Order: sequence, then C-alpha cells, then structure tokens
Amino acid sequence: MHGPRGRPEALLLLPGTLCDERVFAPVLGSPWDRPKLFMSLPSATSMDDMARSVLGVAPARFAVVGLSLGGIVALHMALRAPERVVGLALIGANARAVPDDLHDSRRSEAAAARADLAAYARSTLAPLYAGTIAPSDPSFADLIADMAVAMGADALDAQSAAALGRPDLRQRLQDVAAVTAVIAGEEDRLGTPEMQRELAAGIPDASLLLVGGAGHLVTVEAPAAVETALRTWLTRVDAKAIVTGSPR
Repeated sequence: MHGPRGRPEALLLLPGTLCDERVFAPVLGSPWDRPKLFMSLPSATSMDDMARSVLGVAPARFAVVGLSLGGIVALHMALRAPERVVGLALIGANARAVPDDLHDSRRSEAAAARADLAAYARSTLAPLYAGTIAPSDPSFADLIADMAVAMGADALDAQSAAALGRPDLRQRLQDVAAVTAVIAGEEDRLGTPEMQRELAAGIPDASLLLVGGAGHLVTVEAPAAVETALRTWLTRVDAKAIVTGSPR
C-alpha cells in the first residue's frame, strides 16, 4: 500500500460523535510505518456530505480508520470512492439506519445537551460508552467530557443530524472493495456485537474482532488489542496491494 515513489500511503483517522484525536492516542502512540492523518468530522448535516467533504481533502489513496460515527462516514467513503479507499477499519460502527421511532428522542436529547456538554458527557455518554474495563479508571469520563467541550454544541448538532438521516447500507456491503477490519467491544451497546457480525459477514474481505470487557470506546479501554488488530489489517492491505499490482 505504497505510492509510486515507495512512500507508505496515509492512514486517515475519523473520530466518533463529540470525539477528537485523543480517542485514537492510546492506540496510535507507538511508531507506525506510514503517515497518520487525523481529521475532525466535517460540519455537514448529512452522511453523504460528510463523506464528500473528507474525500475532497484526503490523499489520492489511503487506508481509513473510523470510530463509531467516523466509521459510518468511512463506510460511505469506501462505497463512493473504492479506487481511493484501499483499506477500511470500522471500529464500533454499523450499517443500519436509526429507527424512525427513535428520532424524536434523539433530537430532544441533543437539544438538551447543548446547555452543559460536560454534564451530558459525564451523565449520558460515559456510561453508554463504557464496558466493564472503563469504570475502574476515573479518567475515562474526564476524557469524554473534555472532548465534548472541545468539540462544542454546533458539532453535536451537525453530527446528530447526519447520524439520524443516514441510510441503511446493509444491502450495499457486498460492494465494499477495500480490505476491511471490523473491531468492537463485546459490551458495546451502540455498535452491538450483532451489528459487527453483520458488517463482517456482509463485506467480502473483512475480519472481525470483538474485544472482551470493552464497550463503545474500545480504543480507550483496550488499546493493545485494537493496535494489534490494526497492524494485522494493514499487513493484509499491503499484501493485497502487492498481489493486485497496485502502485508501490
């Protein structure tokens, strides 16, 4: 997975709702053999617009790691530009639309959160994101609250709108051409194990890892397991590039 001059192509990182680059720091702190490019989610209010916006500034060819909402954006990108997305790592993502009967409550929750993002993150997001590993570490809720405040209420509005309006992509998973890794915590209540198995079964070249004891932010709760899985995935991406004769 190298460019025409032999340099490794970039590893693009897309975070989840109200998350920033700190959500990847525990996994990507050690040396990697390719440049890493973190990108905040665009302020667009539809998934298609988010995907187009990221593709508009992304390298010509790249592998992408998407967490939660970032994973859903990455999936849209892989379907929109299969010739550019050579590797796809989906962490706590899913291919389903939000059920119609949940839209009103999700909108109300997001509107109420604007008043105090830190409190919302601590009282609602942290318990929802945690598996059995995180509660033993008080810094977990601190991290989620700090990221939420840093991202701000406008980001929450845009991300919530994009998430609620996303289409169901399950029938299109067979069209994903990228070498794919599906990763999640076994205790993820948002991107449930059922959703992860659905992704891995639907995408032609996909591996699956469910990490015991971890919840939605598996990159924070179980970084060593996620790092190992990502390195194995990139080895598979590189091997396919050699076999198919992609530029190196």
